[in-house]
Amino acid sequence: MKKTLILVTSIVFFIELLDTTILYACAIPITHDFKIGAAKISLPIISYLMGTYILIPLSAWLSHRYNRIKIIISLLAAFSLFSIFCGLSSELYIFSACRFLQGITISLCSTIALITLLSVCTQKEMVPLMGSINILALFGTAIGPFLGAFFSYYMSWRIAFMINFPICFLMVISLMSLKSLSFQPSAYQAKLDWLGLSLISLSLVIMSIGLQQLNTTVTLSCLLILSGVTLSTAYLLIWQTRQKKGIPHKKESILELHVFKNPDFLFGILINIIARSAMCGLPILINILLQKLYHFSVIKAGGYLAVIASAAITAKLASSFINQWSVHKSIIFFTGFAALSIAALSPLEWLVRTGFLWTACFLFGLTTSLVYTVMNAALYITLPRTEIANASNIGTIIQQFSIGLGIAIAVGGLALFQSSHGITGTEEYQKTILIFYHRICDFLAFLMLLNTIISIYFNIYRKNNFLSKERCLIIQPNL
Repeated sequence: MKKTLILVTSIVFFIELLDTTILYACAIPITHDFKIGAAKISLPIISYLMGTYILIPLSAWLSHRYNRIKIIISLLAAFSLFSIFCGLSSELYIFSACRFLQGITISLCSTIALITLLSVCTQKEMVPLMGSINILALFGTAIGPFLGAFFSYYMSWRIAFMINFPICFLMVISLMSLKSLSFQPSAYQAKLDWLGLSLISLSLVIMSIGLQQLNTTVTLSCLLILSGVTLSTAYLLIWQTRQKKGIPHKKESILELHVFKNPDFLFGILINIIARSAMCGLPILINILLQKLYHFSVIKAGGYLAVIASAAITAKLASSFINQWSVHKSIIFFTGFAALSIAALSPLEWLVRTGFLWTACFLFGLTTSLVYTVMNAALYITLPRTEIANASNIGTIIQQFSIGLGIAIAVGGLALFQSSHGITGTEEYQKTILIFYHRICDFLAFLMLLNTIISIYFNIYRKNNFLSKERCLIIQPNL
């Protein structure tokens, strides 16, 4: 049972992140087929991101109320159907609508699959479990542009979407044997918190659009992000009001924020935001620069992303080492290692000229997978099983948002820099663009190094807190 769940969850995360990045490489063929301008391709990109955000808060409620395996099967079937419609679309708005529905179904599927898997795993299994999931998740993120370019160049961009159908069909077949098993608490009758769902979903959608608009207008982007933060703050105030004693409330909140009282979960959320912001956009940025500045073909540029993705497989070997050395100590080491790997990608011109770009990409892929494994394990490692569904719900929302933030920092930052300086990306501006790229890499390396510092302080805090509890246990009998 566990092996089937691990495999399905890993593949679902792979598909979700693959479909997030694959459209970047398919953009030009799609604009040609639909006979539209390049600027309009942002509509299906934003539509998919909106879909992945809008109903994630519903995952925990659904996983408690209905049989989780049946939900996963239904969502996989729906996603495969919408993928076919994407491939058959003859018009931009139909394609964008199908992308939106794709985003809704696959994000719900990945979150509920993770909730199901975590509910049957022990703490000792957490690190190898996260390692298995992160290998395919990172592989999907990095290989997406390469696969999009491959299908567009050799076959058709439509196949890049329609290929989801046979993959989902095989996963549904593998899950059929688990359908009769119960994966939800009995007699769960909590009503849906429509107000909370509306506030959280709307805030996530508005902020995601704001991040996407960063490459066109800073003012609108900041306004949208501020509006999203305002809605999130409104939800926080409502949640706090519901927690006050003496105030009856008939329904549970869509997101129970008391899970943040767990220090490990709070620490895991913080380093997830920083790490994904530092690492998620860099592969796409490198892919763009290799094509624009060095005239690499989409296949050759995508090959370097494939190196990043394949390096993640070797990280699986570190699971036993992480268990022996502890998750929190591993975070300190791996985040420092990751900061060095980002800095190693900074001298792009030298790396391309000497042929060492393959090595730097492999190092980056390895450290990224190691960091993802340990920081995701930190989220859930000390949580009781009763909190897993809610914590997984919140964790997935934060991770999805952080991926968008990372892409906005790297790719959106470059686009904003080019538009504000009137740069077209030709060879005459190569030095200027590379200087900006160096600054981006330095900033991202600093972010990852900040994670190392936070991890050191948190490790000291945990150690002192543990010693304080031991002293209390020793002194208490003497009282």
